[in-house]
Amino acid sequence: MSLGERGQGGTGQREALALLAIRLAAGYFLLVWGASKIVIPEQTQALFAYFYGINLGEALPYALGSAQLAVAAGIVLGFQRRIVYGLGFLIHGTTVLITAKFWLFPLVIEDGIPIYRSYVTSLPALAAFIALYAFRDHDRWSLDSWLARRRRA
Repeated sequence: MSLGERGQGGTGQREALALLAIRLAAGYFLLVWGASKIVIPEQTQALFAYFYGINLGEALPYALGSAQLAVAAGIVLGFQRRIVYGLGFLIHGTTVLITAKFWLFPLVIEDGIPIYRSYVTSLPALAAFIALYAFRDHDRWSLDSWLARRRRA
């Protein structure tokens, strides 16, 4: 019997609520970064040059930002969960791998300030993407689940 089935003392509702919270937070997380690629394309160009050694040119930040916004919207809605949750994990997972030197050593101090400390926040975000993907079939309050219920009715 899965956690979402009856007889679990309300566990199905708690599970659905938890997955909704993770989905909304993870989607918003990607939405902010996708929007920043469009609103501040120069920053995206500088980040890609620094971290990846790639010159994006002028148009690519807009394309990447638009694609990331589409993934973020899919995550928020719970649409095409297998694909979209996986893409969210890959997008953020790539960033986590590339920035490993920063979150591995978060207490490097410059001018009295731990300059890499904020990179540690990428790890719980990555865990959220992993959990969302792992439990995607339990996400009962998603658009996919609603569409499936309508097809069965």
